[in-house]
This record gives sequence, C-alpha cells and structure tokens, in this order.
Amino acid sequence: MSLTSFTLHRRSVVLAMLAVAVAMGVFRFVTMPRRADPSFTIRTAQVITQWPGRDAERVERLVTAPLEKAISTIEDLRIEKFRSTTTRGQSVIYAELSATMSADKISETWEKVRAKVEQARQELPKDIVGPIVNDDFGDPSVMLLAIHEKGRGKMQRYTMRDIEIYADYIYDAISLLPGVFRAEISGVRQEAIYLETTQENWAGVGLTLDELGKLLTARNITASGGSIETDRIRIAVETTGEFDAVSQIESIIVRYDASGAPIYLKDLGITVRRDYQDPPTIMARFGDTEGDIPCVIVSFVMKKTGVKVTDLAEQARQLLHRMQYVDKAIPPDIAIDTVFDESVFVENKISDFMVNVLQAIAIVVAVAILMAGFRSAAVMAAAIPFVMIMSIGIFSFLGVDLEQMSIASLIIALGMLVDNAVVVCDNVRRFLNEGHSRMKAVIEGVRQIQMPTLMGTLTTVFAFLPMAFLISGEKGEYVYSIPTVVSVTLLSSWVLALTITSLMAYWMIRPDPPAGAKKPSLVGKLIRLLRRRKGAPPAEAAKPQTESGTPQAESGLIHAYGKISGVCLGAKPLVLGITAVLLVGACMLPIGSQFFPDDLRDILYIDVWLPEGSSLEMTNRATGQVEDIMRELSPYEDESFSGERLASYYSSVGGSGPRFALGVDPQPAQSNYAQIIVRTTDPTVTDRYVREIRRAAARKIPGARVVPSKLALGPSSDPIGIRVYGTSATDPGFADMAKLRQQADKVKALVLNTPGTWNVHDVWGDPGYRVDVKIDQDRANLAAVSNAGIAESVNAYYSGHHLTVYREGDHKVPVFFRLPPADRGQIHDERTMFVEGTAGKVPLDSVAEMQPKRTIQKIERRQKNRMIETRAEVDDGLLASAVLAGMMPKLNEIEATFPPGYSIEIGGEQEDTVEAQGELVFAFGVGVMLIILVLIYQYNSFIKPFIILATVPMGAIGAFLGLYVTGNALGFMPMLGLVSLAGIVVNTGILYMEFAEEKIRNKLIAGEDLAQQGQKSCNGLTRAAFRGCLVDAGKLRLMPILLTVSTTVGGLIPLALFGGPLWEGMSWMLIFGLIVATALTLLVLPALYASLVEYVGLTLVKLPQQDEE
Repeated sequence: MSLTSFTLHRRSVVLAMLAVAVAMGVFRFVTMPRRADPSFTIRTAQVITQWPGRDAERVERLVTAPLEKAISTIEDLRIEKFRSTTTRGQSVIYAELSATMSADKISETWEKVRAKVEQARQELPKDIVGPIVNDDFGDPSVMLLAIHEKGRGKMQRYTMRDIEIYADYIYDAISLLPGVFRAEISGVRQEAIYLETTQENWAGVGLTLDELGKLLTARNITASGGSIETDRIRIAVETTGEFDAVSQIESIIVRYDASGAPIYLKDLGITVRRDYQDPPTIMARFGDTEGDIPCVIVSFVMKKTGVKVTDLAEQARQLLHRMQYVDKAIPPDIAIDTVFDESVFVENKISDFMVNVLQAIAIVVAVAILMAGFRSAAVMAAAIPFVMIMSIGIFSFLGVDLEQMSIASLIIALGMLVDNAVVVCDNVRRFLNEGHSRMKAVIEGVRQIQMPTLMGTLTTVFAFLPMAFLISGEKGEYVYSIPTVVSVTLLSSWVLALTITSLMAYWMIRPDPPAGAKKPSLVGKLIRLLRRRKGAPPAEAAKPQTESGTPQAESGLIHAYGKISGVCLGAKPLVLGITAVLLVGACMLPIGSQFFPDDLRDILYIDVWLPEGSSLEMTNRATGQVEDIMRELSPYEDESFSGERLASYYSSVGGSGPRFALGVDPQPAQSNYAQIIVRTTDPTVTDRYVREIRRAAARKIPGARVVPSKLALGPSSDPIGIRVYGTSATDPGFADMAKLRQQADKVKALVLNTPGTWNVHDVWGDPGYRVDVKIDQDRANLAAVSNAGIAESVNAYYSGHHLTVYREGDHKVPVFFRLPPADRGQIHDERTMFVEGTAGKVPLDSVAEMQPKRTIQKIERRQKNRMIETRAEVDDGLLASAVLAGMMPKLNEIEATFPPGYSIEIGGEQEDTVEAQGELVFAFGVGVMLIILVLIYQYNSFIKPFIILATVPMGAIGAFLGLYVTGNALGFMPMLGLVSLAGIVVNTGILYMEFAEEKIRNKLIAGEDLAQQGQKSCNGLTRAAFRGCLVDAGKLRLMPILLTVSTTVGGLIPLALFGGPLWEGMSWMLIFGLIVATALTLLVLPALYASLVEYVGLTLVKLPQQDEE
C-alpha cells in the first residue's frame, strides 16, 4: 500500500498524526530560543603577559617570541592566522583554532594551550605578570547597563566608589538569573593611596623604599594569629590590623628621636592622599544630548542554548525595577540606563520577518489563485502552514534557533514548497479528466509523480545541504540554518504532498467541465473585460481546453510560446550561440564583492585612536571632542525624519567596553584608544549620522583617527588590508625594523594616494619617546647601587612604587610611593634624582645618565614573523574589492622592488572572501555531483543529466544580471544564493524533460510519424514530428512551470524589498536567476536536446525492449 493510498483509507489516523506534528511544531515555535543573528563560536584566545616598564622590542624577543614558539606546536591551531601584538610592557598573542574543529573540542584545545604556556613560563623573565590565557572574550553581551548618579556633569552626592558598590549589587543579582551565563562589571575607576614627596625631601629622609614598605605591611597585617586548643574545641585567633583610614598611615611611627618622642610618617614631609588611580586604566561615562556623567557598566551574556533573549531581558528589567523601587536596594537618585539591549532588536527583527512570511504567503496564494483557480490554490495554500509548522518542529531539534537566518530560510523555501502541491493538483486533475474516479485519480496520479517529485526535491536539497557540512568555522555556523531549514522544509513538503495534499486534492480537485461550459477564471474575466474595452469581438462560447484545464485566456500565451519555440528549434546554432554570448557577457559585468554588508540598526560605534604613546588624558580630551560633535550634529530634519538623532552613548577611554556584537572585536587596554557605543533614535538615521560624524571629526580633531562604523552582519574584517612580511636569514622571525618599515611605507603611500580610501594607517603606528637610563657599571658598583635598585627608584619617582594593599572587606586599595603630580610631568635633571643602594642614597648622575630617544611603540607579528599591515576604509558607495583591484598593478610593481625575504600578502575583506569562495565552490561541486547522481538514477543515463544541468549557467546569466541591475555586490550571501540557485533551476529542466520524452515515447509506441527509409531520423521520428513533441511538451508544462516559478519569485519579493541588507542581494539574485533561467530553459533546452539528436545522432528515448538490449 502506497503512502497516498494509506492516507485516503486511514484518514483519521493520518489527521491525528498531523495534529500531533502541528502541536509539536507550535510548542517548539513558542518555546525555542530567539536571537537576532545565529550564534557562532569565536575560535580565538588571547595569551596576555605583562612586563611593566620594558620596551616593545625587548618584550617581543624575551616574551612574545618564546610563547609563540611554544604555542605554535599545537596541531589544531591555524598557523596562517597566528598573530601577536607587542607594546611597551605588554604582549598579547592571538591563537586561532582550525575552522573545522568541532565546538565540543575547543575547551580541550585551550587547555593544551594553557599547558604549553605554563611550560614556557619557566623560560620567561621572572618578574613578568602572567601569562594568562583568555578564551572567554568572544560571547557578546545581551544588555549593557550604565549605573550612574542622575543628572549630567559633575557628580554631586555619590563618589565613584559608591556607584561601584551599587553596580556590585546589580551584578550579584543578575548573575543569579537562570539564563545568564556570565555577568561582568567594567568601567570601574580603581582607587589608590599615594604617599608623595619631592625628590629633594626624599633624598634627605633616612628611609628607603623597602623600609617604607615593611612599615606599612607590618601595620596592615593579615597573618594568622594561631589557635587556642581547649578540651572541646579549637578557637582560631586572628589579628585584624588592617588600615581603616588614611590618617592611620600618616600616624605610623617611623622611629624615635633622641628624646624618645615618636617621629610619624607625616612628620617626614610625606603627604598621604587617597584618590583614583592616576593615570587611570580606563575611564567610562554615559551621555546623551544634555551632557555626560561618569558611570560603571554592568553587562551579561546569556547561555547559548535553551534561552530566549527576550525573556531573559524582561527578567532583568523586572529585577532592576524590584531592586530600585520595591526592595529599595538602589537609591532612586541612582540611574540605570540601557546602553545596549539586544532583546529589543531581536523582537523587532523577528516581528518584521514574520510580517515578511505573511506577505510571502499572501503573494504565493494570490499567484496560485490567479494562475490555477481557487480550488487548486486552496489545496496549495493549505499545504503552506502545515509544512512550515512541521518543519519548525523538526529543525528546532537540529540546533536551529529562531533568528533572521532561519526565518529568512523559511521565506526562501516558501515559494518552493508549493511546487510539489502544484504537480499533485495538476496530475490529479489530468486523471480526473480522463474519467477515473476520485479515489483512483488521486492514488494513481500521485503514484505517477511521487518519484519524479522526490528526485526534483532532492536536487534542490542537495544544492543547499552541502553548505551545512562543508563551510567551516564562523561562516559555517552563521549560515548553518539556511541549508538545514530549506532541506527540512522541502523534504517535509514532499511527505505532506503525498499525504495531506493528496487528501485535500481528493476533497477539492474536480475535473474540468466540458468545453463551453467552463466558468471563466478571474484571469479569464479580466482578459474578456480588456477585449470588450478595446472593441474586440467577444470570444466564442465553446473553446477547447488545454490538457491541464488551463482556461482559454491563457492559451494565447501557450500559443505564442509554441511559435517562438518552433523558431528556436529551426535556428538551434544561433540560439545556443546567443546563450553562450549572454553567459560570457553576464560574467563580465562589473560586479564588486563585499564579504558581509553593514546592518541597518539604531546602533553605531566609534573607535578613537591617537598616536602610539599618547597619554590617557589626551585620548580622553579627543574623545570628549567627538562627543561634542555627536551632540552638535544630533538635530536633523528631512522629509522622513525630524528631531534628535542621538539617543545616548557610552564612552570607554583606555580600552573597549564589553563585547556587544559578534562583528566587533574588543581591543585590549591601551592608553591611546577609546570606544564610543552610540544608540540613535531611529535605524534610518544611522547611516547619514555616521558619515557626518566622520567628516566633522576629520576636520576638527587633527592627529586623531576617528572611525565611526555601523554594525556588520556576520564575521567582519577591515575593508582593505595589505601586509608586508619580512624575514631574516641570520635572525629568524626578527626582520630588520628599518627595512620592514621602508617597504611598508611604500605600500602605505600607495593606499593614501588611492582615491576612495580613508582611515589609512599601519598597525605599528608612529614611533614614540622613551628615556634610557644608561648605567655606568663601574661607578654603580662603587656606590653599591644595583641595576634593579636604579630601575626601582626611577620607577618610583614617575609611575609609583607599589608598597602594600589596603583592605576594606573584599575591596582592595593599592598603596604607592611617588612624586607629586606637578613633578611627574617632566623629565628631571639626573643631579636632582637620588637612587637607593646598600650604602644609602646617591645622585643618579653619579652612576647613570638619562638619554631621551624615539623608539618603536608597537610590534605586530604574524606567522611568527614581523609584519606591518596597512589598513584602510573605503568611501560610501565604493566596494573595497574594486578599490583594491585598482591598486593591484602598482602593488605588484612595489613588491618587485622589495629586497629578498620581504613580501606582500592581501588581507582584509579580500582574504575572507577568497577563503569563503573556496569553500562555497567546493560545496557547489559536491552539490552538483549529488544532483548528477540523482539524475543518473532517475534517467539511467549519463547524457540526460548533463542536458538538464545546462540550465545552471542559464540561471547564472540572470543572477549576475540581477546583481548588476540592483547594484548589489557579490558577497557571501549572494554567493550562497548562486550555489542554491543551481538546485532550483534544475527542476524546470526535469519537468520539461519528463514530458518531452513521454511525448516521444508515446509516438514510438503508437508507431506514429516514424521516419521512413531515406528520411532524416530523429530518435526514430521524422524531424517535424520530433520537433513537434518538443514544442508540445513545452506547451503542456508551460503553465505548471510558470506557476512554480511565480510562487517562488513571489515568496522572495518581500525578502528582497524588506528583508534588510543581508538578504537584498541574495533575493534579487534568485529572482532574476529564476526568471531568466525559466525563460531560457523553455527555449534553449529544446534546442540543445534537438541538437544532440539531430546533429550528433543520439537516441535519447528508447522503448522498453530497446533498454533491455
């Protein structure tokens, strides 16, 4: 018993099973996690090492390079992506895992990295801090909350320590929410206690830094006092001598004078001051159009599975409201402002996409009603919700969440999922027209097409499915839901076509009425109305009907097609030649490439860079200027918007804040960098606002690189990146810096002079200044002064010497000794500086001299070699690929001038695009091979599959034309669409081939129009009869083919118009590709088929007895 027969005879069972499937799908839809974009695993970890006070080159040689050597021995790392950044006092190595590594093995590999780092630690300098392996910085935050005193400007009532305490309360509460994976506090201003005195005074104080540190440590004790043993219990004894006030530090007794009176620390001319660390490590503030105020940020990351971002955010909002207004744990004059809330975007995005789904359904149903009549359209429309709900229930178990990729994939599949219903309705009606009973018409009609429709479904599935397994890494995880959702949906549509659609057809489909008695369809009525308005005579009452019951109003189109197809068959070489020319022309269209487009959101971010070595205060001033520009440009008015564009912002000076988007990489702490996260009042104003801020900042803040950016969709890279590598035969891994800089400057000059580029910079930056203390070892030995003692004394004067830690509960405040602020802003004469030795303090100039010099501040390495990369943005309206292509001839000329061992490598978007293209081409190749296997199985032939595959380049003609006409680039998503287009257009060829060969076979069996001796034999028929079969097959299948294509195109239109930048290019490519491929297939495929039979003499259709022979 076939599946269709079982359905018709066991309707209650099948309907009950359908109800269960629908209930499961609805339940999964309601409960499945929701997010804006698919999550993908960041396969990168940082190995961070601090070596305070050492210059970049020394850190590179003694820390970075040894760690690179140790870590690179791990097999699962991508050496081509292995890179590091070394600055003064800091080394940061970025280790990236193989893209093919499964997510469950990532933690294990990071443990291997930690083990290698720990082994290498034994060979590193003893006074380093770290190394620390950070593999947990990739997950973006769901919400960023700014905690601050209400109002703007200076804080009046609360200190930053107060704000930090309230932020801790919020942090603790949010961490306990069940869906929170990790919470984080950032932007905290660290406190410090400073012991300050002048150089002259310190020289006369009979106290060394070590002695001062011991005095403080002895007072600030935390050592155990032992325990008291009794007969029954042990009682712990603990001394609690921690400082409770700065005054206690001042009252520490240093020694006693001759009369026995105590001499306190404050009597030695040493000022004790509690303040925030100066310079601070980071400065954070929240602002809007009214001004700004210092703040602390609390952020949290949700768990990757089983959590709805909208529910979690709502729980957080309710928690905050309860803490502040019910429990009163947060005072009412403390503000909790939302800097970033992913849930709002997710809710809006999913809502918009669901509207797109409904629009697509409406278009598909409308097209079906216009072209197939109400009854057939009702059957097709009934299939849509059942297929979609059942598919959601299935793919939710395959790791797919509800996000824009999965919803858009449903829209893509929507037009295709009715194809099987179209074929079922058409074939059932054909059997009914032949006089069969409804039961037999449905069972036999579906049985006849169940294998061809399965093969057609599999060809489309196999075009998509390889992407789920062959695109690796972040890109593969990002697009995983597309092949998964489309494949599940199409296979579900085939199963339901054989069951529920067949049952609906049994109830709804009726045979065509006799000629002359048929009530005109809606299209027929419209045609007749137009004929009357033009004065044409009314059509005769009795008109012949087509085999599928197509109304007479449509037969004019069929008749026109028959004429055109006949002409094409008579001019086959010309038709095939024109098609080849069109294909070549389409491939030569000037279409640029772009890896992923920018998103349309109410969020932008601004990177502020000052020259290497700039102080945090300078960076803070530049950031303040950018904020003023944002406020100044906020008011805006045009035909669609009027009001303020700036809603709020959060500035993090000295390093980036918490990661808020997967496409924005966090920057490590550095004094010359700041990041501003800006929330606009409407997504439509973001693009223009970004451009205006960039132009104003370039004009008003010279010397700073201000880079406003929109959020990118998917993994992102710099638009242009050109790397210059250097090697050394005598010192491997350490190319000569001067030579490397010389070659890189040539590339940088080219990029600077290329029209359309901006924010041109190299990753090493400009050299900065340092002061070398050149020690005379002989004199130092005579003065009993060590190198370490000199370094410690000089460091104490300027940066501050760490003495101890002051504790307030779990809050720790470091205590430093240093010069007063007024004395630390200049380089002092060595004669007024004193250093400590075992024999006392001596002037610095007696043992060393200070020499200012310019030096490299940052060293970038890649693949364990020194490398300088020149990066740049491109102007709006330009594509990085086009700008880079214009530079390539000169780049090649520049590389030819390089000395041996120096080379150029292209990075940025181009590198990512080439890598993605390679994987997509491989996936395309695998998909084509699977399609060929399906067709070989279906036709038991090698030639016929390749005839059908000729439709693929016809789709490419329309695809490239669509990108060119709509102005879209060939990015990652359009490339993915091009791969999937291959499986979709093949169905048209399959439908045509099935009926063309059936026509030829019927004539051969009936013995009609057979070629006689002396006549040209075309597969056993006369030429005219053979061509007539090809034309009739096209006429017979024209309307079903147009219906399936029209529903697919109709379903894609809302995605193309309203789906956003990510889907626009892909949707238009599919729309144009399908339309052009369908038109060409119905004309070119018959010409190609006829050429193989008429010119080559192939016999493509054989009778059963011929197959046995």
